[in-house]
Amino acid sequence: MIEWGRWCLKINDIGIIKQKILDTGTIYKILDSLGCEKIDKVSNRFEAQLPDNFNSNNNRSVQVYENEHLTSVIRSRGVKGDIFTLVAYLMTESNDEQYLNKQLHKSKKKILDILGWNSSDFKSDDDNVIHNVWLKELKDKRSKEFDLSKIEPNQVLPESILNGLVNYPHINFIEDGIMWQTQREFEIGYDLQSERITIPIRDKNGCLIGIKGRATKDEDSKNFKYLSLYNFHKSKNWFNLYRSLPSILENNEVICFESEKACLKSYQMGVYNTVSQMGSSITKIQAEMLKRISPNLKIILGYDQDIDIESVKQMAKVFGSYDNLYGIIDTKGLLDEKMSPVDKDFQTFKTLYSHHCFKIPL
Repeated sequence: MIEWGRWCLKINDIGIIKQKILDTGTIYKILDSLGCEKIDKVSNRFEAQLPDNFNSNNNRSVQVYENEHLTSVIRSRGVKGDIFTLVAYLMTESNDEQYLNKQLHKSKKKILDILGWNSSDFKSDDDNVIHNVWLKELKDKRSKEFDLSKIEPNQVLPESILNGLVNYPHINFIEDGIMWQTQREFEIGYDLQSERITIPIRDKNGCLIGIKGRATKDEDSKNFKYLSLYNFHKSKNWFNLYRSLPSILENNEVICFESEKACLKSYQMGVYNTVSQMGSSITKIQAEMLKRISPNLKIILGYDQDIDIESVKQMAKVFGSYDNLYGIIDTKGLLDEKMSPVDKDFQTFKTLYSHHCFKIPL
């Protein structure tokens, strides 16, 4: 019988284990070994159905994101945390947060057992230092992490894929203030099969790498407003970068939005130096891509109205000690709830840009 104390890893080891899971691509194996079904890779996350004994037929209930935290949720059960929280829930069927936190060591033991890893690879014999071999591997990886030339790019898709879509502006976007000509410029279309508005995603060279679909029906919007109809790694790309790069270089400034639609709206306002992170967070690769564009590039984070100051500060940490970083923060309530800085009108955006753009750290 294994002594439980031998498996009690330090809190610091959690991050090391997560990194190794990412490096070895073993999220699928963990989900499969735990009995999850219909496991699928969707953009930057894995989705699956809960095991049979949970009596769930939702094949998107379990979600594990490929980020440094391995953020995990069980949508149908209201469970949120990381992959250790997920494992604890599947082992105990409890959604009590405090109870799940107490199962951390059992979760780690389960993951190590599934992957055939030894606890000694993550801590030394004196229990004070992480095992030198794995630490060296991690440090070596981090030292090369931002050699962008060695980052495997997204796969380029044939342009003929667009021929299978209805290449025509959509009324929903027009009602949302995005004009016909703007939709044409950004190749907005419609997919008959999924009944979603299509947004082609191109890399920094203008090559087609993916297509996102935006829900047009209320019932779809409640679960997945956006889905990748052709998968791609969002973590390695900025939406609109290839189109906006000349303006970014001319102004030595880039404005980063959460959504793709914000780039469309800013474009028709005559503001061309914008990109979208395509989600709620910026990855380290995305941050480095911007920092490499030009010396001392001014980077402005234009988050939605519901993102508070503390959240902006936390998300900005991905840029490290970068000195020319700013955030547009609506401190006067100029925007309605969940609006982006360009969702109202040009005058509101101009006011936010001119008077509510603060240097980070705040």
